[in-house]
Amino acid sequence: MEIQEREGVRLVKTPDLLTGRLRSGWDPWDIINRMIYLWPRQYDLVHSVDSRPVCILPALMLKKLRKTKLVIDWLDWWGRGGTIMERSDSLAERLFSPVETFFEEGFRQFADGSVVISSALKNRALSLGVGAEHLVQIPFGADIDRLLPRDKMAARRRLGLGKGKKFLGYVGLISAKDLDLLLHAYEQLYESDNRIRLIFIGRSGVKRGDLNPKISDGVRLTGEITYEALQDYIAACDVMCLPLKNTIANRGRWPSKISDYLAAGRPVAATAVGDLAALFSKAEIGVLSKDEPGDFARATQQLLARPDLEELGRNARRVAETELSWDILTDRLESLYQDILR
Repeated sequence: MEIQEREGVRLVKTPDLLTGRLRSGWDPWDIINRMIYLWPRQYDLVHSVDSRPVCILPALMLKKLRKTKLVIDWLDWWGRGGTIMERSDSLAERLFSPVETFFEEGFRQFADGSVVISSALKNRALSLGVGAEHLVQIPFGADIDRLLPRDKMAARRRLGLGKGKKFLGYVGLISAKDLDLLLHAYEQLYESDNRIRLIFIGRSGVKRGDLNPKISDGVRLTGEITYEALQDYIAACDVMCLPLKNTIANRGRWPSKISDYLAAGRPVAATAVGDLAALFSKAEIGVLSKDEPGDFARATQQLLARPDLEELGRNARRVAETELSWDILTDRLESLYQDILR
């Protein structure tokens, strides 16, 4: 066990016995060590950021034996047909889905307060008997202090991107269904205008072999890059892409990359899935489409042709500074804590 102190915060790192995915919330040695550390201590409130055993079992111990107030977070629709069924190719993991669902749902009603990341999870929590009076929805905030708007043309010069091109960007990992949507839409875009380029920024999981040879010349895969380079690549793009298929997993989560796109002040082409429609209603920050390639390509092409892209980018930054400001979001969480403790 390793204990550190940073700016008044104590970080306790407990050891694992298992490796790989088996240690992601299920490690029995981790559970035991957490319980041993927490047992002699008294807390006013415990916030369980997950409901897998390594989080929820020590938290329930404090609630039951120390009368500690309990808040449970819900950041992803994992079980009951959600992420585990979409992202896993393993039969064993799919068969494990009922266990995931049990831990995901089984303890929500015991919490004194609940935090959900999306409207879909809010509705699911209410259906499980979670009280609405201490249930708050908090999306993933924007890093408005470190991720700042940059000059597009200067960023392109630093990256050596060609002149006379239009650039679309996508940051981070992408699921198989969302990738299929994006690539088929890009095929249509590239066919209509071969000046349009698509950049997968950072570690995306996309391989050259995934690409249709017809569009291979138009796609750049950066691989892992520094945070500095990440900011340049986002700034260099005319439009950032967020193609989400209308699945249980996508409706249940908050696509955190949208927060980065807006913080960097870039217009966004997205599909109207989950809470994105409500976010786009706050200001004119881009376009929404159906979750099918033809409509996404059409909407993206219309967005690229707009003369006011920079104005849309400024609108995006304002949404990041207001709706997705961590200062505002943490105030919401602190208010929940205070209400529960009162």
